[in-house]
Amino acid sequence: MADDCQGDALAAAFLAAPTPLAVLEQDGPGLRIAAANASWNALFGSDDAKLTTELARPESDVRAAVVKSLDLRTPCQTTFDGRRFSLCASPAAGASGSPIVVQLTDVSLSQAESDDRVHVQHLRDLVDNATALMYIKDLSGRYVMVNHEFTRRFGIASEEIVGRTDRDLYPAASAAAYVENDARVLTTGVSMQTEEPYGEPSGADDPTRRWVSIKFPLVDQTGSAYALGAISTDITDRKRAEDEVSWARLEAERASRRKDEFLSNMSHELRTPLNAILGFAQMLRMQPLDVTASEHVDHIAEAGLHLLALVNDALDISGSSD
Repeated sequence: MADDCQGDALAAAFLAAPTPLAVLEQDGPGLRIAAANASWNALFGSDDAKLTTELARPESDVRAAVVKSLDLRTPCQTTFDGRRFSLCASPAAGASGSPIVVQLTDVSLSQAESDDRVHVQHLRDLVDNATALMYIKDLSGRYVMVNHEFTRRFGIASEEIVGRTDRDLYPAASAAAYVENDARVLTTGVSMQTEEPYGEPSGADDPTRRWVSIKFPLVDQTGSAYALGAISTDITDRKRAEDEVSWARLEAERASRRKDEFLSNMSHELRTPLNAILGFAQMLRMQPLDVTASEHVDHIAEAGLHLLALVNDALDISGSSD
């Protein structure tokens, strides 16, 4: 019973393996395909008759690659039906005459196609490691791709986002702003950077938070837009810092105005009694006074003039700070 269970498990693993696998058996002078998994059938199609016929031919490149791989115990390359494969073969039970397990990998991609795949993977890695939200929508506004930051920030799987629109995901006010900006980009064909309200798929709409979004049309070879790409960054902290700086500047300006008003009022309030003091000092100088009294009057006049100069300096400082 245990052997039966183990055999069933191995068979299930063989059939479900993501790598194309087949079991070959000796068939006279040739080989035949006794079993193949789903990945093998996806690679060649469900009809293995053509490949089985090839394996029966003595001069078959595929058959030669199987023998070579068995002898060298290393993968070998072979060509079949105009495509190039990496082939790895090994006896299923490790003994001569046993069924042979073969693994085939299509390596027939051109260098340009291979480079394109590498470039696409590099681009995907770049997008998924970005700290901003990056996403693509089709012309009807449905999401077709979101990056890892998008799913991480909102705690929602990409499968729950792709195929849905902003109106499906966000509060009404935020969704309306997103749809309007998308339509402007697709209508004009011109990229734009704009601030947008902060919404979340959970339905939260926080008026204290903001996005800055760069939106641009994705165009085909004819220049026609086929989708919209966007990069959105949360600028809430930056906006709050800017608001704090702006508020501090306003407070400093108000304090400066209050200081100027105080100096102006104080100088005008001081000038009235100063003018009276200086006027009376001049009148006393015209009177017949003894030496001592005349010296006292001179001291009063000099002190008044000095105080008047200080008041004028204060007004000059106040005027230069405007």
